[in-house]
Amino acid sequence: MASDQSHHLLGQETELAIRFQERNGDHPGNKVIFDYMARAIKSIVKTKPGKRNFIQDQFFVQNGGAVYYEHHPQSLRRGLIESATPECHSAHELILYQRAQEALLIKALPMAQKMMSYDGYEGELSLLKNCRDYEGNTYGSQENYDSFVAEGWRWYMLIACLLAYVPFALVLKLVYLTLLVPFVMIIFTSKVFIELLLAISSLGPLEKVLNRIKAGSSWRTFLQSGILRFDFEAEDTEETLLKVEYSLFYPLFWISYKPLIMLYNQFAFGPQRQAIHSHVISRIIFTGAGSLIENDRFILSEKSLAINCFLRRSIHRNDKPLFDCGNLIKEYELALWELFLLRVHSWATLFKREQRLQIAFSDSNRCHFSEFLKVGSTSLVVRLANDGFLNDAPEFLEPIKALGEVSRDIDLKQTYPMKDGSTMNAIEIQQWYCQRAKEYLQTGPVNIEDHEVVRLWEQTLATLQRDPAALLGRVDWITKQYLLSTSGEELDYWGRKKIDLKYHELGDGYFEILQSRGLTLDLFSDEDVERAIYEPSSSRRAKVRSRLIKSIALENHPMTISWSQAKIGRWNPKVISLSDYRKTKEIEEA
Repeated sequence: MASDQSHHLLGQETELAIRFQERNGDHPGNKVIFDYMARAIKSIVKTKPGKRNFIQDQFFVQNGGAVYYEHHPQSLRRGLIESATPECHSAHELILYQRAQEALLIKALPMAQKMMSYDGYEGELSLLKNCRDYEGNTYGSQENYDSFVAEGWRWYMLIACLLAYVPFALVLKLVYLTLLVPFVMIIFTSKVFIELLLAISSLGPLEKVLNRIKAGSSWRTFLQSGILRFDFEAEDTEETLLKVEYSLFYPLFWISYKPLIMLYNQFAFGPQRQAIHSHVISRIIFTGAGSLIENDRFILSEKSLAINCFLRRSIHRNDKPLFDCGNLIKEYELALWELFLLRVHSWATLFKREQRLQIAFSDSNRCHFSEFLKVGSTSLVVRLANDGFLNDAPEFLEPIKALGEVSRDIDLKQTYPMKDGSTMNAIEIQQWYCQRAKEYLQTGPVNIEDHEVVRLWEQTLATLQRDPAALLGRVDWITKQYLLSTSGEELDYWGRKKIDLKYHELGDGYFEILQSRGLTLDLFSDEDVERAIYEPSSSRRAKVRSRLIKSIALENHPMTISWSQAKIGRWNPKVISLSDYRKTKEIEEA
């Protein structure tokens, strides 16, 4: 029987490239630009801080969503802005809040640029909602769907292994803390020592001696360098410290995370990933953002070039999986750290039967229709898998190889070997899933949105077979291909690549030009999007999170928020589950 969508949560995280075209040759680095953007956003909506770690600096906004600065530990200056929707109950709601998060960033852009200009950083600031830059670096979107993490013996085995791993993991945390304390002490001792030397070098007699041997200037410059003084407000220094700390502790992180990755890959979401992977790969025929790549070739999916494994294998930055388990590892990490404080709140969340199935391979869409169909169809397919309707789903013989081939097949004709010995093309695979979804919906209560998703899904596949160009303004790769085809033959690859990238620019890109000419399908009014910037989605967690962020009673209390809980107070904080309305109200009134 078809399950009720209202009991399942959806979410999406989207990484946005930062582009700053400086006029005076002075680029501040992306972390500094993010700080300006954060100041601008905080002047528009209420916010509360989230977590901060090696790779993320995060805060939550009043509609329940979040904004991050995401970077590799060894590249602080070249990070991305990541925007996450609040938890939503339907594809329609999720895309509305995706639009709202983008609208918030668009509002903040001119404000951030003005602040930067005031501080001497003259230039044009923009954000790109795409998946691939000039240098081939890949980023994009990730989708999250509530799903049963495991059932039967797999569930009990997963829980048993996670509990058995706790002592070993706690020992590793103690080793980390033991090494971290002297590391921090060395940093601060060095800072004090250098400051003392600077003060002494400024004394009259010593300064005369240094000048006499012509060492004063270079000595003072050496001492005053940001790295030696560990000026924590200097981005270069912060990046240096992150690099040193990450390099020192990387072996420890690897030892700590590798068993968790293996456990989750072995026992979590196994049947669902097998059942839906052919959908996730072949859906790029209507969800692909399109990309112009080397040798002036065009492919359906920007992100497909980076995907190199079915599941995450390690914490290495070069791992680009189809499905990820990073969210589960973060939840486990949080639960471990709380054990040191003798708290167990996070363990209840960790051992819930329903967790977030994370699809790491997802193109960033500008077309509302394409993004809606991506989330709507995939949400349905995940529910089919949960309810056992996809036990005979088609499976690619070699999924990662097939992904690259599907992306290169812009004629949508090529067939691919399947595990059962048959061959199918991408449209046929999608038709199989669409037909199974139609049959599934006949077994349960009528859900208007589900039926609308299937209707649009079926129509889109028929149009792709008959006349793909008719999906201009609805499917990104078709829309981008149209722009490139009308750009003129005299343009070289780099000129055409600029058009490719300009299509993805938020607020002022070629997609907005097409939108202003009525060539795209808009699913929401400006009023709906504006309202969603300030009001939470319908999910309980988003409502409680929003209530805490907007609470006047808690305005002056130190607070940090996560996706599952909030902590109020600095020492011995009160912990609120974001599923508990009653406790939230009690704390506000206390």
